[in-house]
Amino acid sequence: MISAQNHQRLLSGSRLLVYCLFCGLLFFACGSTKEIKNRSQSTKKATRPLSEITKKNQKAIIDTVQWVMSDENITPPITKSDDTPISKKAVYNVTLFIPFSANDFKSRKVLESRNGERFANYYAGLKMALEESTDRISSTFNINVVDSKDQDIQSKLRTSNSKNADIIIGPYDRDQLKEVIKFGKENDIVVVSPWQALHSDNINPNYVQLRPNLKDYYAKILSTCIQRNNPKEIMILTREGDKRDKKRLNSLQNMIKELELLPNGESLAELELNVDSLNMGESAYDSIFYDMNKSVFVIPNWSSKDESFVYNALRRLSVERGLNNVEVFGMPILLESERIDFDFFKTLNLHTVRWKFVDTKSFDVKNFRKKFLEKYQSIPTNDALDGYDMMHFLTTHIDRYGKYFQHQPMIEQEYLQTDFHLLQEGDDTIEFSDNSDQSGRYFVNKHLDVVRFNGRSFERIR
Repeated sequence: MISAQNHQRLLSGSRLLVYCLFCGLLFFACGSTKEIKNRSQSTKKATRPLSEITKKNQKAIIDTVQWVMSDENITPPITKSDDTPISKKAVYNVTLFIPFSANDFKSRKVLESRNGERFANYYAGLKMALEESTDRISSTFNINVVDSKDQDIQSKLRTSNSKNADIIIGPYDRDQLKEVIKFGKENDIVVVSPWQALHSDNINPNYVQLRPNLKDYYAKILSTCIQRNNPKEIMILTREGDKRDKKRLNSLQNMIKELELLPNGESLAELELNVDSLNMGESAYDSIFYDMNKSVFVIPNWSSKDESFVYNALRRLSVERGLNNVEVFGMPILLESERIDFDFFKTLNLHTVRWKFVDTKSFDVKNFRKKFLEKYQSIPTNDALDGYDMMHFLTTHIDRYGKYFQHQPMIEQEYLQTDFHLLQEGDDTIEFSDNSDQSGRYFVNKHLDVVRFNGRSFERIR
């Protein structure tokens, strides 16, 4: 139990946190530049809290953390045997594009909006990771925070002095992200996308995407499903007469061959469901539970446009399965749809794939939430954990490897809700059959978890 005496009642939906952070944005935007002296020669490790400063005449906030620096004559920089450039520095300049909507702060709608709460939590978690990193890394990170909401990204790039950045994080908007990726390639700046899956059309090893691609989700579902079950009992569900579903089905069967998940020449069974039968018919699954002995089903549809089909497929399956035990593997829509309730998770043993999953029983998660509440007087959302993990990952790897950290082996460490396994990627197409040379292409995080409901809570499948 967490005691918080002598404090006013928390604002619902973390609005107090949003209010405080937006006030900070406005305050620092009007202030003058603060001078922070170099403390690298100090014999004691710096423990001052994270500071926020802003450059003159720029609408941006800079968070600066200072650490004791190692003498390169004593501890030489890491080198690499191949042609990958190494760029270790004492100080790294990082530009963070995040849609705070600070310019519209006077509007109460900003405080009450989901996005306002979401990105305030993300930023607060990010700041906590920076503050706590002082005890484990030696580099200094100057974080230039830029509100990317509702303004031309090109002007933002100019006024924020982003050409001098080593790393750019964000932005959230997909069109803005395209421009920033192009900017990063032209100016040799590493661009990290923590929110969007937007593949780089051209060879661009300076683009790092933390959200896995669509084909990575499918590879995780198929490999987990086949490894845990008899392939003869597995069936892929699609809509009858739907061209997109048919194309997706062919791609999945090709992926099974490419990944060698089944012996040569074998494939998974398929069933095309009639949409009218799902809605009004007496039977949509025919006699598969009696004649075909199928008990494991894969629903590969992922878009919100497919929500009705996914829901009806589950609803009819719940009725027609009778007393048969079944398992269903599907995309994140199984958890994100408001129409799919916990009864389906229990009766159909639903499994879904996630790139971020919060284990509420974890000691580290509980401890983070306690510290967050004490610091901000607000209950953190999962976005706060997301921002914490992202900055924990970046500071650790950049500190060890330098600016081009993505080319190096990943450091094993514990995160609150995810993990990071960066690999070079080819074109992100639904065809899953790009055999072209992928050297020099962008980097993608391949880590994914399969999650199921155990009757009391959600858990990862190990």
